[in-house]
Amino acid sequence: MILSYSVITWCEGTHKGTFYHEMHIFPHGPHGIATATRVTVPEKEFCDPRIARWPALAAEWMKTVK
Repeated sequence: MILSYSVITWCEGTHKGTFYHEMHIFPHGPHGIATATRVTVPEKEFCDPRIARWPALAAEWMKTVK
């Protein structure tokens, strides 16, 4: 699991430079659950349609980076 405060600290540091980023922190689930569907995660409790949106969120963000 990636601790959210570590990611927040990293984003704060990169924000000071010219590194473009966007951060989404999801409420639960271990690191590495991919799209959080039954295909990628056998544990039903980690299946979450909100987490499953991260590839689309990433694609939308990449269109904004110049």
